[in-house]
Amino acid sequence: MTTYIVDESGQGNYKTIGAALQAAKSGDTIRVLTGVYRERVIIGVPKITLELADGHRPEIDGGWNGKTVESGFAAQVQVQAPGVTVRGLTIRNCPGRGLGVTANNVTVRDCRIDNTYQGAVYIGPGSKDSDKSEESDGAAVRGILVEGCIMTRMSQSWVTEKRPKGVNGGINIHTVEDSAFRNNYASDGWGEILNLGRGSKRGR
Repeated sequence: MTTYIVDESGQGNYKTIGAALQAAKSGDTIRVLTGVYRERVIIGVPKITLELADGHRPEIDGGWNGKTVESGFAAQVQVQAPGVTVRGLTIRNCPGRGLGVTANNVTVRDCRIDNTYQGAVYIGPGSKDSDKSEESDGAAVRGILVEGCIMTRMSQSWVTEKRPKGVNGGINIHTVEDSAFRNNYASDGWGEILNLGRGSKRGR
């Protein structure tokens, strides 16, 4: 197992999170130093840990400037592989969703998600066409833990669109089983703050 250091200044192993993920293998750890990382992060390798380095405050910035966009529901950070842990990241200014989880046994802990055009979080089966929607009617996702996270200014499409037709809601948990959502803080969202339903079972 290898630990990689990401530093936008170039002092670590990689300057971008995406480059570190391309090099990483199952079981590796990626630690991110303080900086603003303007990239969409897709985690497709199982059992990766992506986390802040101790004492650092990394931010993943989607660059959304508060205006109406046509970017669909794609998440700024998308977890597509099982056994992944994401810890301590700030995800902000997202032109779609903030965080998407479409794989089993994923832990998201102590993250901050702020200012999203669509919802802050989606957990559930994934779509092959993820740029249009992360949602599908696939098999249930299991074993998810979201803990100690802060989510603010969610689903801002409702206030940026001139004639809003609907709103995505803040946190959508659909077709998810045997999972827990605890000790989180959510505020300033349009639509429902927390939607746990549509085929979900044994959620806590």
